[in-house]
Amino acid sequence: MIKVIGYIGPYDEVNYRDFDRAFEEIASNHPECILKINSGGGSTVEGFAIYDMIRQSKCKVHVQTVGMAASMGIILAICGASHKMAKNATGMTHKPTGGAWGESSKLISMAKLIDQMEDKAIAAFVAKTGQKEEVVKSWFQPGVDNWLTAKECIDLGIADGYIEGDEEDVNDSIKPPSNFASQEDAWKVYNVINNQPNKQMKKIIAVLSALNIAHTLTENSTDEQVAAVIDAAMNKDRQRIGELENSTKTELAARVKADVQVAKDDGRITADEEQSTTALLMANYTVGKAMLDKLPKRADVNASLNREKKDGPSASSEAGEDRKNWSYNDWSKNDPAGLAELETKNPEAFKRLEEGAVASARKNYTIGDGK
Repeated sequence: MIKVIGYIGPYDEVNYRDFDRAFEEIASNHPECILKINSGGGSTVEGFAIYDMIRQSKCKVHVQTVGMAASMGIILAICGASHKMAKNATGMTHKPTGGAWGESSKLISMAKLIDQMEDKAIAAFVAKTGQKEEVVKSWFQPGVDNWLTAKECIDLGIADGYIEGDEEDVNDSIKPPSNFASQEDAWKVYNVINNQPNKQMKKIIAVLSALNIAHTLTENSTDEQVAAVIDAAMNKDRQRIGELENSTKTELAARVKADVQVAKDDGRITADEEQSTTALLMANYTVGKAMLDKLPKRADVNASLNREKKDGPSASSEAGEDRKNWSYNDWSKNDPAGLAELETKNPEAFKRLEEGAVASARKNYTIGDGK
C-alpha cells in the first residue's frame, strides 16, 4: 500500500520526488497495489506529475479514498484502475486557482496555465466517468467548492463503489413487490436477500491466503468448512514440529552418549555416575556440558613416578608395564617402593587405591556367619 496523506506540493507532505521513490519500489515488486488518499489537494503541477506516473505504470493501482479527496486530491483519486470510497468520505471539485506577480504578460501567462489545468481536470473526469463534457464542466463553477458525498461520487461515476466492508446495507435496496403473485415469487425475494456476498468470508479468505494456507474456500463457504481448513493446516504444522523435535532429540542423544563415554574414559565420571550424567545432559545440555568439562580428569598413576631404572628386570616389568588397573594389593606386592613414592607425589591417586582396598575388603567380609 502507498498513501497520499496531506497536501500535495514540492515542499508539502506529498511530493513527486518522495512518491516516485516509494511507488517505484512497490511497482517493481507487485503487479497490483492500493493507493489510499486523504488529501485536501494542492499543486496541480505536482499532482498531475504523480497522476501521469501512476497512469503510465504497469502496476495496477486500486485507489481508496478515506476522509476526503478534494481539489487535486480527487483528480489523483481517479488515476487508477479503480476508485472506491469509504461511506463517510467526501469529494470536492472546484476551479483551479493561482497567482503571479509582475507585468501583464506574466499575469496573462499564469491565467493561461490555470485554464490549461482546468481543461486537464475536465478531460480526466470525462475519461473516468463517461459523462459529457458539459456535465463535468458544471462541477467547476467560479467561486464554488463542489462538495460531494461518497454516494454522489458513485452515482456520478467518480467512484466505482464503497471500500469493501464499508458498503451500504444492500438489503435495504431490495424491496419486495407490493403483491406476491405466488409463494414462488416470495421465495425469490427471500433468496436474493439471503444470498448477498459474504463480506466476512472475504476477509477470512484474504487472511488465509496471506498465511499461505492452501484452501478451496469461497464466499459461500460455511464456518465448519473454514474450521476444517484451519485444522488441516495446524495438523500439518504439528506434524512438522514433531518431526523436527524427534530429529533434534536423536542428534542430542548421540552427542550426549559420546560425551559421557569420553568422560568415563578419562576418569571424570565412574560407571555408576553414567546414568545421572546422561539425564543431566539430556535435560539441559548447555549447563550439563559446562559442569562435565569442569570435572578433573583421572591422573595417570605411572605419570607420577619418575624413578631411575635399576639394572636387571624390575618388579614392575615382572608384573607387566600396564599399571593403570593395579589395585592397592598389586602395588604392595609388586612395587612397594613405587607405592610409597605414589603416596608422596600423587596423594589423590594413592587415596583412591586405599579407598578401593577398603571397599574390596568390606565386600569380601561376610557379617553374621561367624567368619
